[in-house]
Amino acid sequence: MTSLFRSGRRQGMLLAMLLSAATVAAGIGLMGTSGWLIARAAEHPEASALTLAAVGVRALGLGRGVLRYAERLVGHDAVLRWMAQVRVVVFERLAAQPGRWRTSEALAALGRDVEGLQDLWLRGLLPCAAAATVGVATVAGSTLVLPAAGVVLGVGLLLASVGVPAMAWWLASREAPRATVQADHLDALTDLLHGCADLVACQGTDGALRRVDVTTAVLRSSESATAARVAALSAFGLLAQGATVVGVAWVAATAVSRGQLEPVWAVVLGLLALAAFEPTAGLTEAALSLRNGREALRRLRSLEEQPAASLAVGDGGDELLVARRAGLDRPGRSLPAVMDVNLELHRGRSVAVLGGSGAGKSTLLALLAGQVVPTRGEVLCAGAPAARLTQEQRPLRVVLVEQDAHVFDASLRDNLRLGRPDATDDELTQVLDTVGLGSWLGALPAGLGTHVAHRGATLSGGQRRRLAVARGLLSHAPVLLLDEPTEGLAPVEADELLDAILAAARDRSVVVVTHRLSVLDRVDEALVLERGRVVAQGTPDQVRRSSALVRDAAAMQNPGYRLVG
Repeated sequence: MTSLFRSGRRQGMLLAMLLSAATVAAGIGLMGTSGWLIARAAEHPEASALTLAAVGVRALGLGRGVLRYAERLVGHDAVLRWMAQVRVVVFERLAAQPGRWRTSEALAALGRDVEGLQDLWLRGLLPCAAAATVGVATVAGSTLVLPAAGVVLGVGLLLASVGVPAMAWWLASREAPRATVQADHLDALTDLLHGCADLVACQGTDGALRRVDVTTAVLRSSESATAARVAALSAFGLLAQGATVVGVAWVAATAVSRGQLEPVWAVVLGLLALAAFEPTAGLTEAALSLRNGREALRRLRSLEEQPAASLAVGDGGDELLVARRAGLDRPGRSLPAVMDVNLELHRGRSVAVLGGSGAGKSTLLALLAGQVVPTRGEVLCAGAPAARLTQEQRPLRVVLVEQDAHVFDASLRDNLRLGRPDATDDELTQVLDTVGLGSWLGALPAGLGTHVAHRGATLSGGQRRRLAVARGLLSHAPVLLLDEPTEGLAPVEADELLDAILAAARDRSVVVVTHRLSVLDRVDEALVLERGRVVAQGTPDQVRRSSALVRDAAAMQNPGYRLVG
């Protein structure tokens, strides 16, 4: 284990391992003691000769259940506590390296890896350790009674507990990772369900359905192959068990016929050989759990390749954020590329980023906010790389109000205080009034205590957007980045909201991403993006003269001068 997972509860895990081994040993001991008792009773000895064995059978029978319960209780408690600590460590690493985990696919895969650690222990390491411990003890005990029986049992256990799981591991390594197949199938279903309206409008339903059919067939084939492989390996394990039991019985019978072993012990050896294979039955699944867990652990260890560093961040003076030839050459699936952006954000300066859909505007904001690591150039916040700011430093420097900012299933007060936890009710009321929600708040019976449903289901689109802007304005961060803050609003309302934002943030640096050309009348600087490249940059008048896209949109004289190219 690397330092990322040294927070595990070693004592609890070790105790669970001992209890698991004791549970299996109790089962094997119960079988052996019962066999001895039955065989010895057939010889009609005195009752006192059987008393100890009878007590042992009762004790092992009761003890097995108690030990199994204790093992489950201790093992799951230790693992769940360990997983809670691991999640904290992982999320701290994520917060320190946000650019590496920008896409939802990467975060989902990381979540599956974290959950896979639970199976690594409970279904992998624990049964393997118990089987190995008890197997060695059983072989040693059989060898003391009859060396030849111990050899036969040892060979059989090796085939069943090492050979079969090793074969399962090798076969699994030759197949496509199941997590990848499941992820492809889930992506296909998600695209079909969430994009149903767009697919119908664009006549893409047939293609999406075909993709679902293909991924379903691949997933079914993978699961069938896995089931067939496990069944074949289980059959091989049963054959090894049967051959071993027959071999031990034959060796014991031969020793009895030669007078080298008492018949009672021959029965005990045969039953011990039968019971010794009980813990090997689940080792095939354990081997697969170990393999999947090892891969998950390897991916999680990559979080340590770029450890969070506590950067020395100054106040930056008047220069709050600088982008020098910053760009993103290899973006995630949802991020268009951006090339060679130069931008200096000073206190009190406002900048508009214009461009059509897919031009790279949101990607540029992600670069400026430090959510994405630039693949070329640099983005500096107060003299430090923006992407390397810690989770404590970033909110104090840059706040990004995303186009679809999340609204939590909580009260208005709690949602707003995400921007500044120590904000008073008066400050919350004032900021809501600033973004145009003052009259709406006054009409709510519960006021700031009004509960907002999941993702703001009780709010309109415009109210959700204004609430997200209010959260950003509450923050004391000197750089405020706004992604389409007026989208969906009527032209007059959009201009009023933009004027209110710029007035409230006059002591900060504000970057506004928008389609609307009316923003040029309100900002100090503007740049126009087309296909990720800056085609015009300068004062609003300079941009109007140099950008054909802006001139063509303005010539349409549409309400709000919406830029749609």
